[in-house]
Amino acid sequence: MMPYKQTEDRTLDRLRNAALALAVLLSLILFAGSTAALDGLFDSPPSPLPTPGLLTITPTLSPTLTNSPSPTPGESITPSPTPSASPTPGESITPSPTPIDSPAPEPTEPQMPVPIPTITPAGYGPPTPRPTRSANTIDLGTLGGVASYAYDLNGRGQVVGHSFTASGDNHAFLWEDGVITDLGTLGASYSYARGINSRGQIVGWSAASSGTPRAVLWWKGTLTDLGTLGGSYAMAYGINERGQVAGTSSIAEGYQHGFLWKKGAMTDLGTLGGAWSTAYAIDDGARVVGASATASGNTHAFLWERGVMTDLGTLGGYSSYAHGINNHGQIVGLSQTALGEFHAFLWEDGAMTDLGTLGGPYSAAYGINNRGQVVGVASTGTGWHYAVVWEDGIITALISLGGSQGTASAVNNRGQVAGTSALPYSDEVHGFLWTPPAW
Repeated sequence: MMPYKQTEDRTLDRLRNAALALAVLLSLILFAGSTAALDGLFDSPPSPLPTPGLLTITPTLSPTLTNSPSPTPGESITPSPTPSASPTPGESITPSPTPIDSPAPEPTEPQMPVPIPTITPAGYGPPTPRPTRSANTIDLGTLGGVASYAYDLNGRGQVVGHSFTASGDNHAFLWEDGVITDLGTLGASYSYARGINSRGQIVGWSAASSGTPRAVLWWKGTLTDLGTLGGSYAMAYGINERGQVAGTSSIAEGYQHGFLWKKGAMTDLGTLGGAWSTAYAIDDGARVVGASATASGNTHAFLWERGVMTDLGTLGGYSSYAHGINNHGQIVGLSQTALGEFHAFLWEDGAMTDLGTLGGPYSAAYGINNRGQVVGVASTGTGWHYAVVWEDGIITALISLGGSQGTASAVNNRGQVAGTSALPYSDEVHGFLWTPPAW
């Protein structure tokens, strides 16, 4: 019989691992900008784990209410950025993975649910049957810790994200051809990678020596601090093929504003009339999307183009967030519906469309390629949350690494998908790369 002390130690280790995996999964959802994603996400599934593969289901849409307000066209305004000090010129250094004390928490965004007229949801269209298929799903592994998270990929199949190290720190990584590489930090304990282009330029953020996050660019072995809008911290979320970067930064007054960084200069994108904004993605034409506080205190998705910020509205609720844009101007994200649920949306030509769910109350879209394929996460009626692909009116669940929870973060023009999945019968979550076979 195993000694009581040894049994107790093993039990404590399993509890610590479970708590750690849960904490980092929470950080994945918080990155998306919506706490609604947390509701029911980690409930125990009532049925056995599924077999890895794909599941094609008709999207469940939010019903259109007969008394819903008429769709309001997106309001375009010229943002008024708060004056701030000039950004510090970008400092290039060699990444150093020197550990220090626990990292400073990421800043949060204030939100106040005040009703205003919004867009009524529209149906995504009838589904077309598609055969179940197998696909090549690669587990990206970790940097020695219990979890990894994949957030973006380029056309070459290079994937970026962050992972726990053996020492328990979070470090940005680059995965390529089966090898996961630690990208290091600015000298403190943590770093996160969020975007990569076809040239291999990677953006994200890293702790400075003070412990605060700084927007950074990794390229050719060099880590460059992109500066701020006059405040103490900044985070970069997306980069286009021209090397232009979108993200968020604190300003001198303490709020955070979305920014566009190009040729060494950081531009304040302003807001939709509220105190803060965050930019999540950028296309090759320097169109930027994200979320902003409105003058009424709500949170709305926006499109910023040539100095003008446009309110994209919602699916009938109080808040929305835009997370992806392709070169055709199609925008995806998530929005609260009139019933209070959060659903993925596709916005194009001034109209916001509800992409539906897998039968549950939640979905979110995080990426879209130039073919119009959309990826994200959707819940089932029994509490599962799967990485999904929306295409031609069909929602397909990627039961990626065999676990009961997963999310898809990005899709390239070849249809390859990067995301994160729970492992079957395990406390761990890993990043994955999913490559579809030819039809």
